[in-house]
Amino acid sequence: MRKIARYLIFAQNQSNFTAITLNDNFDKILNMTHYDSFNECVNSLKSGTIILTENKKEKIESDWTTLINGETFIVLDDLNNIPKILSHFKNNNIQLVYKPKNHFNNPLDSGYRDMILHVKYQNGHLMKIQINIKPMLQAKENFTQKHYEEAHTLDAKRKKENRAFTPEEQQQVDELDRKAKDVHDKAWMESIKQNTSNLIATKLFMNKKSLNQNIYFEYNDSPAIWEKPHYPVIYKNSKADEPKSIMDWILNRRTISKDEFDKLMKIHGGHHV
Repeated sequence: MRKIARYLIFAQNQSNFTAITLNDNFDKILNMTHYDSFNECVNSLKSGTIILTENKKEKIESDWTTLINGETFIVLDDLNNIPKILSHFKNNNIQLVYKPKNHFNNPLDSGYRDMILHVKYQNGHLMKIQINIKPMLQAKENFTQKHYEEAHTLDAKRKKENRAFTPEEQQQVDELDRKAKDVHDKAWMESIKQNTSNLIATKLFMNKKSLNQNIYFEYNDSPAIWEKPHYPVIYKNSKADEPKSIMDWILNRRTISKDEFDKLMKIHGGHHV
């Protein structure tokens, strides 16, 4: 059987990352390595990775679940190890709070795929955990770095002039949409090629969603509407707001039906005119 290395990675203010190697059963910490950036850390890892952000400890603990603090990434090369992760949580009295959100089966419009877990410790502490594959995490990080300035410029000019996108700017946004989908679909196909035994991956190949036809979306668990060339509108806690940035919108939105949108609006108390 092929041996798989596993890591925990801690970050303080998105810097000074620390990778901790685990054994194949996710129940023993073996050693520790330091990195200067998230991208360097991810690109240096071998198969089967666990990344913990917003935390940093110098002392190696016996149980890595006690170290989780902040948003956490568990990065695997074989998604069939997901039950092993869930079993390890159960054995350490960490409960699932909600039904897992499976974006491997229902990817975001950008083609980005992951699985989101919300867990609860015995002391009541809540934690968000993202399960992913290394090629997908690398693709998102590299795409964001490459196109950040372009997206930031589009945002800044529109906000300064308090207007919708011009036709030319909307064309740029649509092109960023297409590029994001291309790089994430390519990452997904790469993971399938590397792991033909992956039961989830072999059933899913490409994200066939249209990027231009629908106006109803889910964005970070909130309902949203995008009526081009206007900026997207997010409804949360009875208020209408904008996404963090056009880049964040491109990477993290998911197309939904009008019925799904209406259900989310009832939860958030929003009203769309």
